[in-house]
Amino acid sequence: MFDTVRNVIVKSIEDYYKKIRLNWIKKWYGQCILTCSLVTYTSATENAIESKQLNEFYNKCNNDLLELVETIRIETNKLMKLKISPLIVQDVHNRDVIDNLIKSKITNILDFEWLSQLRFTYEDEIYVKCLQTTYPYGYEYLGISNRLVITPLTDKC
Repeated sequence: MFDTVRNVIVKSIEDYYKKIRLNWIKKWYGQCILTCSLVTYTSATENAIESKQLNEFYNKCNNDLLELVETIRIETNKLMKLKISPLIVQDVHNRDVIDNLIKSKITNILDFEWLSQLRFTYEDEIYVKCLQTTYPYGYEYLGISNRLVITPLTDKC
């Protein structure tokens, strides 16, 4: 089971850069969407910090979020709504983190404000990082779960 979940998530990460985001969401499973989105968000945020383009990245995050909100309003397919709803919560949280990084004038990926965030990286395996801690992603089957909000406490948990 773990190998299967890992293989599908890795394939979704590889496919992410080849498709328009909404088409990619339609193709993949909920856990793949959420995990891959966290991996790509971490990578894109670090690229934006290093290239000093956090404001532009904030605008992209906001536009992606608005696109999801518009899609869920007109979508009739219940499965798509189930896949998009937790992604909206995740995207709101990510956008708010970017806003905080901008307000904190972050200029380096080693700044505490960024290091203290939960970061997902893909380096032949997926790792979850926070501060100086790195854990391998467990590839345990999670399915699609609803979330109301992501708080600093839920990040720590």
